[in-house]
Amino acid sequence: MPKRNEPLERSCALTRAVRPVDELIRFVAGPDGIIVPDLRRRLPGRGVWITASRQAVAEAQKKKVFSRALKDGSVRVEGDLTDQVDALIERSALNALSLARKAGEIVSGFSKVEAAVRGQDIIGLVQARDGGDDGARKLAAIARAQSG
Repeated sequence: MPKRNEPLERSCALTRAVRPVDELIRFVAGPDGIIVPDLRRRLPGRGVWITASRQAVAEAQKKKVFSRALKDGSVRVEGDLTDQVDALIERSALNALSLARKAGEIVSGFSKVEAAVRGQDIIGLVQARDGGDDGARKLAAIARAQSG
């Protein structure tokens, strides 16, 4: 969520399109000159805003948009920036799920989830990578039946 004085829109450094900040990812140069994603928009320094898509981030890295936008030829990107962003988003999502589970807002385990789907209003089902396809199909069918 934007801070009180923060603009609600920014310009994508790649496309120059003006978009809401929720549709962009902010990047900053660290003290060592390496570009890092700033998903929470809290890191100090001048930011470079890129449309929040894998394709846009990859293109910005390829076209060296970060050094041009920061007017600093010494900044650099190490590794694949799209993979870095994906890893940070995944970690953030898992942390949010963990907090929601600790708050009692999420149930896990097939039997508990099945009971919740049958008896409560749910907003979504999230399947673990190592979850069985059969169980996911059963839960999805129950959810469709309950909502229909």
